Amino acid sequence: MVKKMTKMKLNKTVSAVLVIVLLLSTICIAPMNAEASSSKYTHTKTNKRKSVAIDNKKLPGDFHYQLIKIKGSSSVKKKINNKLNKDYNKFVNENWSTFKSILVEDYNNNRDTSDYICYKDSKVKYQSNKYYSIKFEEKWYVGGIYNSTRSGKVFSKKTGKELKITSFAKGKSSTIKKKLIKAFLNRVNGTESEYPEAVKTIKNTSISSLKFYITKKKIYIFFKCYELEMGQGDYCVSLNR
Repeated sequence: MVKKMTKMKLNKTVSAVLVIVLLLSTICIAPMNAEASSSKYTHTKTNKRKSVAIDNKKLPGDFHYQLIKIKGSSSVKKKINNKLNKDYNKFVNENWSTFKSILVEDYNNNRDTSDYICYKDSKVKYQSNKYYSIKFEEKWYVGGIYNSTRSGKVFSKKTGKELKITSFAKGKSSTIKKKLIKAFLNRVNGTESEYPEAVKTIKNTSISSLKFYITKKKIYIFFKCYELEMGQGDYCVSLNR
């Protein structure tokens, strides 16, 4: 009888322990799932515009930078936002003075400047728990030659650091260049002898300087206007991640 009662107490104790374990599991799992679902960054996007006026009249023409700002106050988010702000300032410093002078000169010479543009738009193309990937598109037209250039930036959500292509493309630099050349020739359906200058440019390009963005399965690498002698637009080559 004593043995039977002892066994019953033991069973009750085991059952109680199991219930406590299940409750603790539920409590622990819920915050983890909540954290995983909140890992996606949200952001605002603002067109930072600049304009010039003569006799209080704003001249026709569009100069802007589409600035992404990640919401939140963590050190990583601040670091990424600071880097994006630096890119905005760099764009203005490199382009505004020239665009403004041409705009004013052509306006004073009674030329239509309504279609004059200089801008850099941005779009978040991909993000995971580890990475935040942005695509940029620049356009420039002030009469005459029209230029269009795409580029990208990929940031680590752990450190806020802007990452190089070697974080995603497999192999050493020489291997990555061989893959780029092969992907380029496949895209143009040509051979190295048909595109010697483009192949030479890829071979001479520093891997660390490549501009790119990523998606879940792909890396999109961009070369500047005329860089591969493929016309006035830029050129995109993709690799598998």
